[in-house]
Amino acid sequence: MAKKRFGVSVSRSLAESLDMVAGMLGLDRSSVVELALRGLLEDYTHHVIPHDCIALIAHICDRDLVEVATVIGGYGELRITQLHSHTGEKCIQILLVAGSSSVIADFYSKLAKLKGCRVKYMPLHEISEVARRS
Repeated sequence: MAKKRFGVSVSRSLAESLDMVAGMLGLDRSSVVELALRGLLEDYTHHVIPHDCIALIAHICDRDLVEVATVIGGYGELRITQLHSHTGEKCIQILLVAGSSSVIADFYSKLAKLKGCRVKYMPLHEISEVARRS
């Protein structure tokens, strides 16, 4: 596969973390950056093509937040299955979400904006599969 070179500037600490991960994986920096970019672009491109979607959304918060329940309760058009647990001072929730990709994108965005929460999104089918059907 042909490669295209371009420069990217990152903070010193991020560059050091990249070097550490590359070393642990036995890869060069470019390979690690390519893997990370591919995953990021697939996840975000997934939101662009309208389709019925199934995704996992995991979030961990400093404590039970009323705001989380309010956000979840505001999306009655989504089918949401929840797994909720606590560990120490952290509240962990795994959500299996099904519905319109644009509504799921909005839902994820609202969760990601909550202070004290870290949120991860993972579509459960490939965007190429969706693109073929469109």
